[in-house]
Amino acid sequence: YFDGINFAPQIKSPMLVYIGLEDDVCPPETGYDLVKAMTCPTELIATPRCAHDAGRKWVMPKVEEFLNGHLKPAAAELHAEPTVG
Repeated sequence: YFDGINFAPQIKSPMLVYIGLEDDVCPPETGYDLVKAMTCPTELIATPRCAHDAGRKWVMPKVEEFLNGHLKPAAAELHAEPTVG
């Protein structure tokens, strides 16, 4: 079990928190508590009639919108190098 609420005050980047209101693995209350504990800009998506890991079809456009609004192109040219082999 990993309780992210313990690290919430240390997070500085904008966050998007997604909860399914019918989740029986991570109860919605834990998501609401996490949002309350955050000190950074935080957006909450609470999806009715969705359980754990459900509703991605409806949420992914919102995730893409959030990332597009917060991520910027790299200032330097980046190169990937193989790490195995």
